[in-house]
Amino acid sequence: MNKNKNQHHCYGAPRTTIKFITAIFVVIGLFCLSLSSKSALSSSNNNNKSSLLHVANHHLDENTSSNERRTRSSSRNNNNEDQQQQQQQSQSSVSLLYNSPNEIPMNIINKLDVILVLGGGKPKSIHHPPLYVEKRCDDAIEILSRRRRRRTGKTSGDISSNRRRNTTTTNNNELAILCLSAGTAHLSQLLSLDGLPIWESTACASYILSKMKESEEIYVETTSYDTIGNAFYARTSHTDIMKNWNTLLIITNEFHMERTQKIFNWIYSLDNNDDEGSSSTNYELYFLQSPNIGLSSEAITARKQREHQSSIYIDQLVQEKTTLQQVYQFLTKDHSLYTAQYLIDRGSQQEQQQQSENKLDSEEEEEDVVKDNVKLSYGM
Repeated sequence: MNKNKNQHHCYGAPRTTIKFITAIFVVIGLFCLSLSSKSALSSSNNNNKSSLLHVANHHLDENTSSNERRTRSSSRNNNNEDQQQQQQQSQSSVSLLYNSPNEIPMNIINKLDVILVLGGGKPKSIHHPPLYVEKRCDDAIEILSRRRRRRTGKTSGDISSNRRRNTTTTNNNELAILCLSAGTAHLSQLLSLDGLPIWESTACASYILSKMKESEEIYVETTSYDTIGNAFYARTSHTDIMKNWNTLLIITNEFHMERTQKIFNWIYSLDNNDDEGSSSTNYELYFLQSPNIGLSSEAITARKQREHQSSIYIDQLVQEKTTLQQVYQFLTKDHSLYTAQYLIDRGSQQEQQQQSENKLDSEEEEEDVVKDNVKLSYGM
């Protein structure tokens, strides 16, 4: 009996132990499950944080890239603006071409020292150059008027009356006008009643004065008979002498502008000494091309063709004649309009031709007289 009791106690102890151990495992399992849940939650949070951080970094990268693009674009724009400013500054130091007086900025007009108006054909009278040359003069008048209006705020009538009251006062700020050309080799000279030539430049000056109705700073160049002579004698006889005539506006018509630009840029870039390659001058040239008013389309086409051919020859001269002295030698030794022997030969030929024509006219008159006498002898 006691033995059974002992056995009962022996078997009861392990059951309790098993339950206890089982409970411990359950607790441990729950604890591990709890840890696993926390780890999963933490991992999820970390993944979410990583995802958010990635998105944030992506937006930051996009913003940074966008900012960089804007910066690069702004930098390019600034560079373009700088380049444009540099180009404008570079252009301001060389010749510029305008198509009408209104295109010329006021800062350019205000710094001009003299306007050069090229002649271009036999005048109809002392007050009227050809229509297309009158347009050159009109453009010069418009530029002068714009400058005066800006500087004084007065009308041309007010300025005219003031200048008449102060004719002995020289206005150093007055914009001068220099009319160019004695004549052309292609037409005879217009003569006054006393037999003296009326220069192309004289007709231009007279036209301008008749429009302005006042005493102007107007000058005439009366030596040249072509565009090379226009530029050379304008410089050597006028602008080099007038030390304050450094900024020039040259006016001619559109059909004549290509060659005019080449010639004036060439002549005014040469230093006034005998050192080849030296071209440092203080001149600043601007150009204004006037419309081809008063010419037919056929005449304009023919003139442009001739101008283009002459322009090719100018390119050759620019390379060969690199000092004013060389240009002078060319004009006085090789140019038919300025070389002594050429002028003598030309005059002699014209004189002989005139004598021949006069003799022919005289013989024809004598023949007519004989015929009349024969007719009379026949009772007719």
